Amino acid sequence: AEHMSPKVMENSDNPQLAETLESYFIAGDAQLTRNFAKATFYSDVRDTLPKLKCPALILQAKADIVVPQKVSEYMAEKLPLAKLVVMDARGHYPQLSAPKLVAQYIHEFVYTVKWKWLTMERKNGQFWHWNANLNSFSLQR
Repeated sequence: AEHMSPKVMENSDNPQLAETLESYFIAGDAQLTRNFAKATFYSDVRDTLPKLKCPALILQAKADIVVPQKVSEYMAEKLPLAKLVVMDARGHYPQLSAPKLVAQYIHEFVYTVKWKWLTMERKNGQFWHWNANLNSFSLQR
């Protein structure tokens, strides 16, 4: 944790962030952490991404050594209702290094999705559905 935290935080100008992350790693349950890592690094669910039919927000920091931007771009391409935001933030934990920015993007996304889903109408057994990729509604039968 001591060596990994500064690298994944990528915020050398604010070493307290790495210290905070390190304390989270140390305080966590070791078995839970191993299980999470195993599920994360040994699972492949790419074939299920196109089947997901709910809006998804993908937040990507500009500098993240753990998840390259190409991975987020791939997910945004494969998830039918995804929105990718590349944030002006560094590191793999922008919720720690840029919490206000992360909260802003989440708030905007939830508000937009909520408004669009509330405006869907049911007409003659058909639903109007918002398509994030096209940024428009379409008739679903």
